[in-house]
Amino acid sequence: MLRSSARVEAGLVGLLSVAGLWGCRAQPPNGPELRRVLTVVLHEKDSAYVAGPISFTISGGGEFIVVDKFSRRGYRFDRNGDLLVVYGRPGQGPGELERPFQSFASGDTLLGIIDDAKQSVQVYNTRTGRFIRSKRYMVTSAQL
Repeated sequence: MLRSSARVEAGLVGLLSVAGLWGCRAQPPNGPELRRVLTVVLHEKDSAYVAGPISFTISGGGEFIVVDKFSRRGYRFDRNGDLLVVYGRPGQGPGELERPFQSFASGDTLLGIIDDAKQSVQVYNTRTGRFIRSKRYMVTSAQL
């Protein structure tokens, strides 16, 4: 069964530059203007659906990766909203996600998903979803 209720709009909304449109000192009469530029309906499955999207990354080919805090996974969709790959699963082991926060692409082959709870980046093969490695990072009070 396919679900088509989720819509990805965050980040695909253009914020017009106040300084560029109105000059550096002047303000627009009603504040910055937001415009919807694209809406994509996600064709999800019962076993893989987006319930709490927290971030997304757009690839060079027009595909996009959505990080979902509810399911604790990453999902890659094509530009039509069809699910292509699932990254990770809930848990504390290698390649598993506890509190995914953000994703980023490194070239065409690597995808990193930052896990705040584990203070690590989980690295996956972008095309296959296969877990490659985990890299821990430390946050000090001076960085906060």
